Amino acid sequence: MKKKLLFIFLFAFTFLSYAQFPENFDGTTFPPTGWTTFRGTNGLGTAQDWRAGGTPPAYAISQFENVTGGLAEDWLVTPQFTVDATNVMMKFRSADNYTPDYGSVYTIRVSTASQTTHADFTIIKTLGETDMVSQTFTTFYADLSAYVGQAIYVAFVHTNDNGDVWYLDAIDLIPAATAPNEAITPTPADGAVDVFVDPTDGPDADTLPDNKVSFSWQPATSGGAPTVYEFYLGTSATALNKLGEVPTTSINLVGMNFSTQYFWKVVPKNSGGVPTTPATWSFTTGVDTASVLDEELKTSVSIFPTTANDIITIKNNSDKGLNKISIYDLNGKVVLQQELDNLKGIKTINVSNLSSGLYFVELNTEKAKVVKKMIKK
Repeated sequence: MKKKLLFIFLFAFTFLSYAQFPENFDGTTFPPTGWTTFRGTNGLGTAQDWRAGGTPPAYAISQFENVTGGLAEDWLVTPQFTVDATNVMMKFRSADNYTPDYGSVYTIRVSTASQTTHADFTIIKTLGETDMVSQTFTTFYADLSAYVGQAIYVAFVHTNDNGDVWYLDAIDLIPAATAPNEAITPTPADGAVDVFVDPTDGPDADTLPDNKVSFSWQPATSGGAPTVYEFYLGTSATALNKLGEVPTTSINLVGMNFSTQYFWKVVPKNSGGVPTTPATWSFTTGVDTASVLDEELKTSVSIFPTTANDIITIKNNSDKGLNKISIYDLNGKVVLQQELDNLKGIKTINVSNLSSGLYFVELNTEKAKVVKKMIKK
């Protein structure tokens, strides 16, 4: 079993019409008319093929497979179309399902000869799981300018052995653009300290703090116009996590920690590419003045496993009894709450009804609390 992580912004795009495109996989049949699916030359991976996923608006999905003797390959191939001199970029939106890197490789390949002969295809773009965001669609481009005037087929090939899932949607042909320059004027400002973490409960009105930090930036005054901004955040400048993308120049993030140094960047993107060296900024959040966070509880209370299927175990080694557990999602909404009756020792909690994702587990004594993180597979 595997896990998925994080939140963020699924939003609609408007696409230019061109021949068979856009293709959003919202029809009643799969593959759509003129498209085809097949497996790799070794024939492995017979249990799963490309299929429609979700409910309209739908998407294409390729499931991972645990195979023996090689790698499974699942091919999804477009109808034949001719690349014109204007619409030379193939735009598509992709995501995977799990946060760890299970080794899936996602390739985009082009054939000028046939739709179904593996050897006729040339790889023009390769993506890995680290390029994706778990269950959050982001935008990618494949450059077809080398094939202007030629009739081609484009294949989306998922190669794996017990890898990840590939979600694919919103395929279209669009013009190329001038790449944007890096964003400017970040808020919080680079190097800022005591940045306000807003504990106020949001519209969900669940009485739990949202711990929100507001971010904003401005586009550069030169370069191409961005269509989206990739957003990265982490507690190390060399290990930022791509959280997703936004079409605007601001975002509010919940679940932020007090007294923590964060590093972040936004990467403007369009069909022409991204800036060569987008800046990474940092800031430090202020202290928690609204809650009592017991230092003893931080070390004496634990939950395991931190990545769970159905059951988590609470272990309290302190002499302070735990009275309540509250589990809330990244939007600050309570999804599970249970009395613990002055718990000292060990207790199991059933979390099988929770959806996959990241949660905050709040454990309360009469006068203090401790918050842990948990991932539900």
